[in-house]
Amino acid sequence: MKDKKRNPLVLLICIIVLLVFTIIILLMTSMPLMTTARENVFRIEANNVVKGAESALNEYKNEKLMISENNENVCINEEKICMTIDYLSDNSYYKNNNYRGKIEINIKDINNPMFTLYLTRSAEFRFVGLSYTNYTDYGQVNNDVWLDE
Repeated sequence: MKDKKRNPLVLLICIIVLLVFTIIILLMTSMPLMTTARENVFRIEANNVVKGAESALNEYKNEKLMISENNENVCINEEKICMTIDYLSDNSYYKNNNYRGKIEINIKDINNPMFTLYLTRSAEFRFVGLSYTNYTDYGQVNNDVWLDE
């Protein structure tokens, strides 16, 4: 029997095609997982904003929240308290500077406040006017907790 010589260029092309195909499959399966992970991180950060606003609310209840009259990052009236994310960050209620937005706390019932969050990191992740009534201490937020208003 004769030994047939194989062209090394053809073998190289076949290996490259197989590698490209494998990489495409891996990317297609991992992209949804990465998106879900980024969404979960965003929800955890939203959770942290609410916790920071709760700390500020507790200081307000104890009359320890000091706000200058010309502060444009905070508004307080009989029905609600509004705070920007920058205010929470500047006063050590919240520790991440990558997010922008504000949080409104409805204090008609001071013992059962309702939080409305406007939060964005980029055009990709955004909460606009979502109400937040309860949350867990583990950073778990699901769509059942955040309600469109």
